[in-house]
Amino acid sequence: RNAAQVGFYSAAQKPIAFFYLLPAFIVGGLLPALSRLAHNKSERFKEVMEQGISTVMLVAYPLVLSIFFFAESIVTFFYGTDFVASAGPLRILSLTVLITFPATIMIHAMFAQNRQKEMVPLWTLGCVANILLNLWLIPILGIMGATWASLMTQIVTKGLLWKKMMRIIPFSVFHDAGPAVKSAFVMVVAMFFLEAIYIPFFLIMIIAAFPYLGALMFFRDT
Repeated sequence: RNAAQVGFYSAAQKPIAFFYLLPAFIVGGLLPALSRLAHNKSERFKEVMEQGISTVMLVAYPLVLSIFFFAESIVTFFYGTDFVASAGPLRILSLTVLITFPATIMIHAMFAQNRQKEMVPLWTLGCVANILLNLWLIPILGIMGATWASLMTQIVTKGLLWKKMMRIIPFSVFHDAGPAVKSAFVMVVAMFFLEAIYIPFFLIMIIAAFPYLGALMFFRDT
């Protein structure tokens, strides 16, 4: 494919790659806590792990929904109208955030259990699968093929990681997810309203945090 399509994909992939780093910053102290609990307090280990997942997903849900529904506005704001073709890949790649955020906590848990070597085959499988999917899908779908290949690879590798972690200690990925998901949709509705009354998009991105946090407090109290 031509250089323009590579540029469009790169523009969509860069912010998503940055977002992949956020869970480590949000729950930076989680690994020591899990390591202390790994061998003798399995129930507490599960609780801390689920709390870590719930915490990172408080960021993931509004992030993904805002990108999914406002991809064109986001691309136009950061790159200009010439890069509007990046909106489609950005929208699909944003879905990988819902996979990688909880997976980061699972990876912490695997290290705490001293079972990191068991992840090597998963990463190897992921690399091979991604190469094969790209070879298959890019000639057919162009940059959207690369996008779908990335999403499918994430689903397969992180799904196997989840299955492996569930054998070690059963846990819930969706622990206490309801209030956050509902609040994220409230935020999206507020963003649509602000866009409809012609509020500049950079202000919408700032203001959107307030309806989300307000709705989160409301739904958690009800």
